[in-house]
Amino acid sequence: MTTLTKINIEEVIGHFVEAELSLVNYWGGKVNQKMTGRIIFSEYNASLFFMPKGSKNKGYTIDEDDILYVNIIRKDKTKHEYYVNAYNQREKAELKLEDRLEEEQRQREENARLRKEEFERVQREKEEAKQREIESAKQLGGYEELENEVIAFYESTGEFYNENTVKTIFLPILNKLIHKSITNVNDYPKHYFGKNKNGNPRFCKLIEKYLEIKLPSTQKASVEMLNEYLMS
Repeated sequence: MTTLTKINIEEVIGHFVEAELSLVNYWGGKVNQKMTGRIIFSEYNASLFFMPKGSKNKGYTIDEDDILYVNIIRKDKTKHEYYVNAYNQREKAELKLEDRLEEEQRQREENARLRKEEFERVQREKEEAKQREIESAKQLGGYEELENEVIAFYESTGEFYNENTVKTIFLPILNKLIHKSITNVNDYPKHYFGKNKNGNPRFCKLIEKYLEIKLPSTQKASVEMLNEYLMS
């Protein structure tokens, strides 16, 4: 067994050792800890690692100053020579790491740009679809009068409502239902036509008023009734 208090990395790297290390703890401070394992050089991370006994791919990133003392328990010529060679070429590893980190950052920025563009495209298509729905509903006639009545109804409930949602989604649907210009109610989310609290009870009241029908209690039955109404 060889004990070293003044550490020369090239003498201990790769061998099986007992070492006292100064490691970063959970709170960001440092704590001294004795462990057995190997001090290696990670070419991927361009840094020294301590690999505890029994670990496979987990270890601790360390600097030379973090190694307080080392006892070489068992020498391993093969691993020692490999890691000495890797350690002596650490400048190349550091350059590769820098290039990799720059590429990863570039890729993250590119992915963020693509996600933003996709989000904007989807939002634009949704807005265009809303506008088409509104324009087609307006062409049926009676739209402005119906709009005033619908807004007045929501105001009269004394409850919060999203005016933009009412004007851009529910109002066009209601006018199309009145004029029977919808082919299939299933083209819309079913919860629009649910009378319970998980659906849209206020909108259902408007449907019942203007279509002069009584919707069933379930979303599925309401959709079926509305489709029958449209075909009548």
